[in-house]
Amino acid sequence: MPNQAITWRDKLRYRFENTLSKGTIAIIGWLALASTVVVVIAAALLTLFKIRQDPSDPSSTYSLIEAAWQGAMHAIDAGNLAGDSGWALRVLMLVVTVAGIFLVSILIGTITSGMEAKLDELRKGRSRVLEKTTR
Repeated sequence: MPNQAITWRDKLRYRFENTLSKGTIAIIGWLALASTVVVVIAAALLTLFKIRQDPSDPSSTYSLIEAAWQGAMHAIDAGNLAGDSGWALRVLMLVVTVAGIFLVSILIGTITSGMEAKLDELRKGRSRVLEKTTR
């Protein structure tokens, strides 16, 4: 494909893949960024559309900070979904919860893979030995 022009998407994908190749910490950073984006979007939607915990109580609207907290708690813990009322809140928080489940699953897999790679390095026996012999 040497005749094809390089697009901005190609450059962006290349940079993204380069950061992923840097290891576990880089992947965790991208997961943190993705989680933050999900929470911020959920908070913005809760605030913008004045979605309330109790649809019958007009004073139960979320502030932006409270909405972000609710989004973060739903992303981290799927059990938080049970206490929601009102279909708009339930649907939005279901999406946040499912995104959170995927992100946490990827995080667990990434940490596990990183630890396995480190243990494999240690098993090769190439670490520096700092033992003192006693006579």
